Amino acid sequence: MKRCNAMSSKTLIRVEIMFLSLALGLPGFARDLYGEQAKPIVAVFAGHTESLDFQGNHRGSKSASGIHECFFNDAVVNLIQERANSRVTYVTIPASLNIPLKSRPGLAKRLGAVALIEIHHDSVQAHIYSKLIGAKPPNQALQYYRGFSIHVFPDPEAIKLAQAIESQIMASSVPLSAYHQEDIPGERMKLVPGTKASYERTQLYLLRNSSIPTVILECGCIANPEEEKILKDQKYLERLTGAIHRGVLGYLGVSYGSVLSPGESK
Repeated sequence: MKRCNAMSSKTLIRVEIMFLSLALGLPGFARDLYGEQAKPIVAVFAGHTESLDFQGNHRGSKSASGIHECFFNDAVVNLIQERANSRVTYVTIPASLNIPLKSRPGLAKRLGAVALIEIHHDSVQAHIYSKLIGAKPPNQALQYYRGFSIHVFPDPEAIKLAQAIESQIMASSVPLSAYHQEDIPGERMKLVPGTKASYERTQLYLLRNSSIPTVILECGCIANPEEEKILKDQKYLERLTGAIHRGVLGYLGVSYGSVLSPGESK
C-alpha cells in the first residue's frame, strides 16, 4: 500500500481556513466550511481598527458628535453578516478584531473569498469639517456633503462589483456623494465611466494590493450632523445593507453563475 505522508493541498487549505476562522472568532464560518457548503465567500472588513495601540488615525475620522468612524463601520458589517443565505457566505471582520490594513488582502485570499468589501464612513476636508459639524437646516452644505460613494481600482472585475453594488444602493433611494469631484485639494476624484458614485482610485493600499475584486464603500458622511443621525437609524441601515447584499448577489450572478433562486431577495 502506498503511504501518503502529506495532506493534499486542498486539505491543507481547508485546515488553514478553519484555523483562521476560529482565530478570528468566526465559528459559524468554520462549520460552513467543515460541511463543505458550496457557495461563494465574500470577505467584508470594517475599515480601520478599534485598538488604541496603533499609531495614527486607526479609529478613523470623527463624526459630528465625536464618535469614531470604526464604530459606524462595525454596525454595518454586523448587519451584512445577517444577510448571509444559502447563496453566499459573508466572512465579516469588524474593526474590533484589529486586523492591520496590510494583512487584509492576503487574509481575504486565504479565506477563499471571491470578492472583498471594506466598509467605511466619509468625512470632509479639514477646512470644511469645522463648519459642517455645526450646520443646521436649511444650510445647503447639509444637502451637499452627504451620501455614499464607492472607491475601486480600475480593474474590469472590480469595476463590475462596484457597478453592481452602486446600482442597488441607488435603487434603494440612498443619496450619492458628489463632493469628491469638487475642485479642491484632497478631492478632484475621477468617476469610473458609466457610474455616478464610483471613483477610480489607484493609490489606496487595499485596492492596489488585492488579488480579488475589491471595493471600498463609504456609506455616508458622518461629519454631516443630519446624515450622522440617519446612519444610526436601524431601519435605514437595514435598507442600505439589503441593497449591498443584492448588489453582491447580482455581481456573483454575472461572474460566477446564477446564485439567486427565484423569489430570493433577502
